[in-house]
Amino acid sequence: MNNCFNGVCTKWTVGDTVREILVNNESVYDAVGENIFPIVAPEGTVDPFIVYYREKYRRETSKMGIVEDECNVVITIISADYDEGANIAGLVDSVLYGNHTNDETGCTFNFELVDGAEGFEDNKYYQQMVYRIK
Repeated sequence: MNNCFNGVCTKWTVGDTVREILVNNESVYDAVGENIFPIVAPEGTVDPFIVYYREKYRRETSKMGIVEDECNVVITIISADYDEGANIAGLVDSVLYGNHTNDETGCTFNFELVDGAEGFEDNKYYQQMVYRIK
């Protein structure tokens, strides 16, 4: 599926690209396997795991059409051990930050880390990162 409009790659399915990048990285895969899910992990998923969702979407247009298309994607690592989650967050950041080209669509995306947080909820630690994707 080509997600381009007037030569601009749209971000409606950028989560698929995020998952593909992470699953195909050996270090991230060794840490969480295939446990990378859109929006929510299935009930009973064993940690550590990663969930992601598109938080914000913005499009700028001109008389010529779309000139910019960007979104924010939130990536959350859930783990029972604080250090494990923090280490996985470091791996994810080292893999995602920068430019990536989707082999299927030919779209190039730039991932920029713009925010992050950590916490403890429901007896699990979480590391959360927000990426602006242009």
